[in-house]
Amino acid sequence: MKSTFNIAVVENDQTQSDFLVSCIKKSAENLNISVNIKTYKDGLDIIEDIKILFDIIYFDIEMKFLDGMTSAKKIRERDENVLIVFITNHVQYAVEGYQVNASDFLLKPVKYLSFHEHFTKTIKKISSDDEPRLIIRTATALRSIKYTDIYFLESEAHFIHIHTTTKTITIKDTMKNMETKLILENPKNNFSRSNNCYIVNLAHVMSVDKDIISIGNHDLKISRPRKKQFMESLVNYMGEI
Repeated sequence: MKSTFNIAVVENDQTQSDFLVSCIKKSAENLNISVNIKTYKDGLDIIEDIKILFDIIYFDIEMKFLDGMTSAKKIRERDENVLIVFITNHVQYAVEGYQVNASDFLLKPVKYLSFHEHFTKTIKKISSDDEPRLIIRTATALRSIKYTDIYFLESEAHFIHIHTTTKTITIKDTMKNMETKLILENPKNNFSRSNNCYIVNLAHVMSVDKDIISIGNHDLKISRPRKKQFMESLVNYMGEI
């Protein structure tokens, strides 16, 4: 279970923001966990801040420049995992919240006892989905991708294309750095290099025919110098499962 959680509070009313922060700190102390809390006065501010991956974001819905619902939609485009919680006076926003997969809704005025019950449930939800993730930086944000969702990585010039089960994400990085993160530092992640262009998630390999790997809807080539090592890695993985 994680011991430290990154939490954002997006609230334009300073009194409300301070109260919510105090609720978070008190609940965290009772649960014996650490929290890093960052506050924002408007949705526009958190959208422009790409330095932190949050575990939970508390959004006030009504704000001056960029409202909480619009902000949440933009956040969801770059982070599929963060838990989004809306704080509002209006129950009708709950329906729209499903569009961004909102985790919960808190009605104003927030009371500590009801908040603590919510917070305890939310922390348990995060902890139960504490899968290892690859942290990457795109041109617009930090992102996290579950290792289990990655098909393979492909290098092209100075860019890395990360092919996942749902999309392809492109970042500016080196294959050497990716190999260090996925293989050398984390050998249990079940990734292996099949040639200079590909790092493959062995869990998604459907078949190997001579020097061609079938993975998802892709056929990837195994280079001759790397074939022995790759096949040994694949056999070892299959033996473990």
